[in-house]
Amino acid sequence: MRKILHTLPYYLILLFFYWPFYELIFLLITDPLVQKGVLINNLFFYSPLATFLVSFLYCYRHHFTMWWLLGVALIFCFTILSLNDFILLYLLAYEVCALIGLACGAGLRYVFMKKKVLALLSCAALAAASITGCSSQKPAESAAASAEAESTTGAPSKEV
Repeated sequence: MRKILHTLPYYLILLFFYWPFYELIFLLITDPLVQKGVLINNLFFYSPLATFLVSFLYCYRHHFTMWWLLGVALIFCFTILSLNDFILLYLLAYEVCALIGLACGAGLRYVFMKKKVLALLSCAALAAASITGCSSQKPAESAAASAEAESTTGAPSKEV
């Protein structure tokens, strides 16, 4: 049940572009030419873009899953209610948009997680070094610094 609540807002956004948006076009626009233009724009531009962006955000926030693609395909079936037609080519195009969005989201998530892990490891290394009393200088630099201190003062230097 908890997993459904996480994915429900994403599915509702897609559902809006696949069904109620068409109904709003039919109700609000009376000119047939403008209505046809908006419908074509929705089929070719708005819905694929929304599918890509929602899939991208879903995968970035959660994870890559094939269930998402199945859900997108099932929600696309709601276009039958408003258009009285089911076009398999559009379903495949929207699935490709969703797959590309999932891949981009997973890639971005991987990059950010990798940076977080590297930052965490570097912080842990610095913390361990400060606990053990190691200096952050490289060994060659610290040896050169102690040799320079001996030559100027004549006594060995004490590094902390």
